[in-house]
Amino acid sequence: MLIYLTDGTTGEPVEAELISGITDDSLRLWESTWRPLLQGRTEDSRWDWERKLQIRGKELTCETFCIKVGDSLEGMMMINNASYSRLYLGKELVYVEFLATAPWNRKEIRNPRQHGGVGEILIEAAIRLSLEYELEGRIGLVSLPGAEGFYRHVVKMTDLGPDPHHQDLIYFEATPEQAQAFLHC
Repeated sequence: MLIYLTDGTTGEPVEAELISGITDDSLRLWESTWRPLLQGRTEDSRWDWERKLQIRGKELTCETFCIKVGDSLEGMMMINNASYSRLYLGKELVYVEFLATAPWNRKEIRNPRQHGGVGEILIEAAIRLSLEYELEGRIGLVSLPGAEGFYRHVVKMTDLGPDPHHQDLIYFEATPEQAQAFLHC
């Protein structure tokens, strides 16, 4: 699907593609271009996307997405489409298991970043998937500490506090109203 990111220097739109699925080619790009730049510099530098896909990628409830600009991998996300809400007991939601942007799109590595909007586009994809599954836009996730501000202030999700099942990382959930507000920003 054709999407637009923002050029980090000029603010101009940059044509990109949101792709359903993370291919072997995307994994090779992650390995050759992301991994060397992330080593020990970010909270997700130990994430092994290839292993994650080997373990979870074949499950029916797992869906993956990536964003590319030409031959450059800009972001990746893995979701579980059969999880349950903590705000709406007994109701399902789309759970964002992992979301990452390329190193050159992170202000802590490159300022100005190369492209903006990668995280927002991936969250939008998760919300739209939730709507497609008739889950009213509900999504949930645990956040690495460095991304909490993004989920709290940009996506405006509800902070439900530390999750003891995920190393006390903060659990966030988007209500249907928050999801709609985010889509209409």
